[in-house]
Amino acid sequence: MQEGKTGKYLKYALGEIILVTIGILIALQVNNWNEERKRQEEFALTIEQIYNVLEVEIQELLFIEYHSFQQNLYLDTLYNHQELLSPAMIPGILNYQEAEPSPFKTSIGFLLQNLKVKPGNTTEILLARDLTEYASFANLDFNRSEKLIKELLLAETIPTPDLIFGIGLNQGFLEMPGVFSETQILKSQAMITRPEVRAALIKAAVLHDSYSAEAFHIRELGEKLKGEIKKQFPQVKLLYENLGLVGDGSPNKDWGTDVPLVKISDEPSIWEAEIELVGGPVKFRENQTWNRNWGGRTFPEGHMDWQGPNIQVPAGKYRVILNLTEKTYEFQPLNP
Repeated sequence: MQEGKTGKYLKYALGEIILVTIGILIALQVNNWNEERKRQEEFALTIEQIYNVLEVEIQELLFIEYHSFQQNLYLDTLYNHQELLSPAMIPGILNYQEAEPSPFKTSIGFLLQNLKVKPGNTTEILLARDLTEYASFANLDFNRSEKLIKELLLAETIPTPDLIFGIGLNQGFLEMPGVFSETQILKSQAMITRPEVRAALIKAAVLHDSYSAEAFHIRELGEKLKGEIKKQFPQVKLLYENLGLVGDGSPNKDWGTDVPLVKISDEPSIWEAEIELVGGPVKFRENQTWNRNWGGRTFPEGHMDWQGPNIQVPAGKYRVILNLTEKTYEFQPLNP
């Protein structure tokens, strides 16, 4: 009889052990599931941050490409068709040939440290690999000019003001009234035919092509990655905030006070406002700073150019529409 009781007790104890073990396994499974869900959420958040870093960096690289190309357009005209240029622009164009882009360094490296990839997840592993490759390549130093043109200008006592790459051209600073005397302008014209000047111009052209090609290569990688992220994580969106219009042509008539735009949709990223413009130059920017700003070359619609020239707008009331996804702007006239 005692043996029967013992057997029942052992069966009961064994059953309890099995139940506890099952409970522990279920708890571990639930914990693992929660941890994986948390990891996936953090992964997606980090990916969206990287997506938005790429969004900005692609625009920065396009800026370098475009303005390197523009330098060579001016250089070609100077070298082959000097007669097409205003003489007063020639000293400025010579100076601008040695303006160089600021160094480009990607910002995704820090974010990659937070990217926790699931072992065995091939999709995540390959994406992390490609992002790491981009981070290793996307660091460009453009300080390679020998400043040969500057030396030649100084030898002729022609001023060599520092012109900021891209910005000087966008704001129309190449003519620089009052900087060069009539004698200095004539000297700069005469210099163009000298062999050492033409050799220096050729060297500058090769450097511009090199800078443009380097920026293009990195931008191509960035655009491919941005597309791949959108394909794998369709929920990612562009994260812009506090977009505004500013300029002498705005109702505030200054470059310090923005007229706010309102976000209409996330996908595509559309911002709008109805604004009574007084007429004159305007630009768009984010957070009332110049870190991220856009101009344009046409009216009433056009492409948003990163750090671009002022948009000249006539006076009137408009519905202003920005499409940050497509990088376009439009001024739709409103009836009075």
